[in-house]
Amino acid sequence: MDAIVKLSSLGEIIHSLIILPLLVEFKGKQLNWVVDNDFKEILEDNPYLSQIIPVRLEEAKRKKDWQLLTEEVDKLRKHKFPVVYDLQGILKSGMISFFISQWRGGERIGQTPARDRIAEIFYTKKVPVRADWVATERYMAIADVYDREFLIDHPPLIGYKYYPLPQLSSTRKNVAFVIQPNSESQQLPIEKWIEIGKNLREWNIIIPYTTPQEEEYGKKILEHTDGHLVNYPLDKLKTLLSKVDLIVGHDTGATFIGWANNIPTIILALSPHRENRVLENKFTKYVECFSINSNKIEMDPKEVLSLINYLFG
Repeated sequence: MDAIVKLSSLGEIIHSLIILPLLVEFKGKQLNWVVDNDFKEILEDNPYLSQIIPVRLEEAKRKKDWQLLTEEVDKLRKHKFPVVYDLQGILKSGMISFFISQWRGGERIGQTPARDRIAEIFYTKKVPVRADWVATERYMAIADVYDREFLIDHPPLIGYKYYPLPQLSSTRKNVAFVIQPNSESQQLPIEKWIEIGKNLREWNIIIPYTTPQEEEYGKKILEHTDGHLVNYPLDKLKTLLSKVDLIVGHDTGATFIGWANNIPTIILALSPHRENRVLENKFTKYVECFSINSNKIEMDPKEVLSLINYLFG
């Protein structure tokens, strides 16, 4: 059994799932995954994983709970894997890779340059990555399963439970608006969402939210169109986003559930940074919303509506 270390964030964990079918089905690996406890639900019910190893290191750091930190490190040390893939590339993940690796002959693989260069001291194998690669290409290179065609045509990557979802319509197409800010705390101006919603009168709009601010933002959108606000835990949210017909969302974690499970998805790129993207395919399309010239978010809702017509025309 081998292990993957990818602790966070939600979007990055989802991107890194691309290597699972290749390692399991084509290389015959059995895989375990070390993940921050806050994100373990995105990995639950995944058919490619033998075991999920949740850790509470971030919680211990947040609470300054040194006893919890010691207990978590001791739990990690009990695992000894022959091969460990560090997909995080920071000091903490490098140390975890060292803790859970076999003492003799254990292989610890990570990228160079790592996000924290100091993490590289824990690797026995360093994989060069190109600056122009998107996130999914980097992860495939680290795992030695690079296949660009697979990036464009892959099987569903996220498992989920079956929950009753009364907000889903059985008579209209369902679209989810993922309004959560991206990693740089950027949001599309609300009037853009309203214009998109007004032009989707025949659709059932569902807006997930996680904070009071997102709830208020969603309510303002729904003042101008029909739809539902939902506050679901991650386990139920991934089921919802795997059952809708379309996702339109910021370039943030939950939006990439659509990409992972081959749900038609329009990603609103609020940042020009390519390293946090996936490759477009027949299900996933990007709309550029960040203007380098004006250094602000600009987007014509007609671009989104045109893509929806293309995907469902």
